[in-house]
Amino acid sequence: MKKRFLSFGLLALTSVLAQAQVTLITRAGVSLATIQATSAGPDRQYAAGWVGGAGLNLPLRKSQFVSLQPEVLFAQKGFRMNGDRHVHNYLEVPLLLKVSLKREGLQTYLTAGPTAGFLLGGVYPPAGGAPGQVRPDDLALRMGDVLDGLPPWSSYAPATALNRLELGFQVGLGTGLALGRGTALAELRYGHGLTPFFRTEGPETANRFTNRAFSLTLGYALPLGRM
Repeated sequence: MKKRFLSFGLLALTSVLAQAQVTLITRAGVSLATIQATSAGPDRQYAAGWVGGAGLNLPLRKSQFVSLQPEVLFAQKGFRMNGDRHVHNYLEVPLLLKVSLKREGLQTYLTAGPTAGFLLGGVYPPAGGAPGQVRPDDLALRMGDVLDGLPPWSSYAPATALNRLELGFQVGLGTGLALGRGTALAELRYGHGLTPFFRTEGPETANRFTNRAFSLTLGYALPLGRM
C-alpha cells in the first residue's frame, strides 16, 4: 500500500512538473533571530547570524507564475540576553510555493511554505560568575542531555533535553533583476518555529521556547534546462 501511494505521488509530481524549466538558486545573507517563550521571563533580544544555501525552482505545469522551490539552508538562530549571544546552528529544508507577481523588468515574487529544521549544535555563555571575573569559554549545546537548569534562560525550573527536530513555516518577499544568463535576487524572509526546541517543566507552569527569525539574502538564479 505504501509503495503504491509513493508511486502515485511520484507520478503525479512528474506530471505536474513535466517540461518544467529547472532553475538553480543559490543565496547567502544575514539573519536576526530570537526565541519566544509561552511564559514571561527575562528580556531576550534579537541576535545576528548567517544564513545561506541552495535550492531548485520547479515551475508547475502550464503556469508561468507559480512554482515549487525546495531548498537546503544553513541557518544560525538564537538570541541575546544580558549582552551575551546564544547561538543555535540549524540545517533547514524549506518546501516553498513561489508566486511571481511580475516577470518583466524588475521582478517581484512571494514565497511561503513549511520547513523542517535539524539542530546541529551551537554555543551559549556559562551562567553565573562574579563581576570582573574572567569568564570561561562558551559552552557547547549538549545534544540529548538534560541541561540541569542551564543556561540561564531556562528560568529556574529543571530543563528537558534540546529537541533536534523543528517544524515551522517561512514566508518571504523578493525581487529579481536579469543579470547575465540568470537573475540576481534579493529576498526578505520570516521564519516561525511551531515546535519547541527547548522546554522547562516547573512546579506551577511549563515553558516552551520556539524560534523566530528574519533573514535578508542575496542570491542568483541560474536556468539549468528542462526536466
